[in-house]
Amino acid sequence: MKEYRLRLLRRLCSMVCRVSLKIDIEEAQGDTVVEILMGTYPKFEKQLGVKLNYTDFQKERIFKFLVNMTTEYNRVYEVASRYPDICLTIVSSAFSYAVFENAKEVKMKHFYKAIVNANNIYPDAKKKEIEKFKVEFKDMLEEEKVDLTDI
Repeated sequence: MKEYRLRLLRRLCSMVCRVSLKIDIEEAQGDTVVEILMGTYPKFEKQLGVKLNYTDFQKERIFKFLVNMTTEYNRVYEVASRYPDICLTIVSSAFSYAVFENAKEVKMKHFYKAIVNANNIYPDAKKKEIEKFKVEFKDMLEEEKVDLTDI
């Protein structure tokens, strides 16, 4: 009986120790977040019925821009969101703008609107990133004949 209690206590202790161990999960970084976005946007397409008709290279380019734009130092401190959450919010906002306009495709102007209206990035950082967006995606904006002055 004493041996049974001892075994029972050991099992109980090992279970309590496992439960109370601190588990640290690192925040997803850079390329991992881009992979998350590449894997998630088809779900938005299916749910909302709007397509992101760019090549994989262009999509990756857009998503890398969003990841770089939402680095730890550009995010509003009080917001509990982290990398994938903020980027996913911006991507879903772009899809929402396309749906709102009854467009069949998400275009650069929708991403631009989503970035301009993002609330989880510091305003001064957002201004810089908006200017970078205009330069980095100038070719795609011109190809789509997007006039950003009226947005």
